[in-house]
Amino acid sequence: MEGLREGEVTLVVARFLGSIGARVESIAYPGGGSGTVFQSDARPEGKNRDSVVPDILARLADGAWILVESKPLVDVGDALKLERVRSGDFEQSVKRVLGVSSSSLVTALAFGGSLDSQAERINDVADLVDVGFHVSTEGMVHLVWDHHNLDLEGVGAADG
Repeated sequence: MEGLREGEVTLVVARFLGSIGARVESIAYPGGGSGTVFQSDARPEGKNRDSVVPDILARLADGAWILVESKPLVDVGDALKLERVRSGDFEQSVKRVLGVSSSSLVTALAFGGSLDSQAERINDVADLVDVGFHVSTEGMVHLVWDHHNLDLEGVGAADG
């Protein structure tokens, strides 16, 4: 069974977020050069280094902003990147772009692949990121963990 590519995971989760009432503001497809850019407060002027472009930026129904990083498999580097954004390293940029403190952001990882074969990596990242979305090869989204307490009662998994 062939796994999902990053762009497929991103698109399925973006559709899922829309189905639960979120407003998707931007999607950054791999290699597409699009999306919302957050720059580190420590970034040297005139440089593009140390910036983060989340794969999905959306406004949840409760008003919170969610930043999603997608990969074919769980990616610890993406979890660490999201943790840096929320920890304040990108505070000025987040306030300028979204009008909120970076500590109020909801962070999420979206990934495909087998849950069993990724159990250790999932355990490594679940405390770093608020929400974990698993996308099955059939295009179904399943909530693996949720520290934000998303209001998904009655929603279930969504078709991609």
